[in-house]
Amino acid sequence: MLADLEVQYNSTTSLMKKLKDELDNLQVKIDRGDKLVSGLAGEKTRWEASLIILDEDFDQLVGNCILAAAFMSYCGPFPSDYRDTLIQSWIDVVESNNIPFTKGFDFANFMAGPAQAREWQQNGLPTDKFSTENGVFVTKGLRWALNIDPQTQAMNWIKKTCGDQIVIADYKDTGFAKKLEQGIIHGK
Repeated sequence: MLADLEVQYNSTTSLMKKLKDELDNLQVKIDRGDKLVSGLAGEKTRWEASLIILDEDFDQLVGNCILAAAFMSYCGPFPSDYRDTLIQSWIDVVESNNIPFTKGFDFANFMAGPAQAREWQQNGLPTDKFSTENGVFVTKGLRWALNIDPQTQAMNWIKKTCGDQIVIADYKDTGFAKKLEQGIIHGK
């Protein structure tokens, strides 16, 4: 009888240890769940603020698109000061027609955003507004951009940005015609 009680005691003790380990494991999961819920409560506040901003952006989208399309279509070949004059005249027209748009509209920020502009600048694009606008013309335009580039900044930026997606061909190269042909065939 003592041996039976000892076996029963040992099995009960091992069961108790197993249940205690399971209880500890569940307690850890509950603590993690509490931390996750607390963290998501903070995210709720951030998401609500983002939603307000997105609603405002949505309301101003028509005017911003009109301004961006006009800028993209007409401002490419002009210097910075003339671009500023053109965009201001278009803003006046949009305002006079009561079309909502973002006050202080910035073409490069609307079309590319600050993160994209920083990436371009890391690849060698100058940090000025004019160069960032030109970066938008090169990357977002439906037509090929003409780059007058005496300092080769645009060429270096395009090489770093596009990598192996382009073929560089100089008419002085021995295999110029072959490079040009391969570039056309492969869409590079």
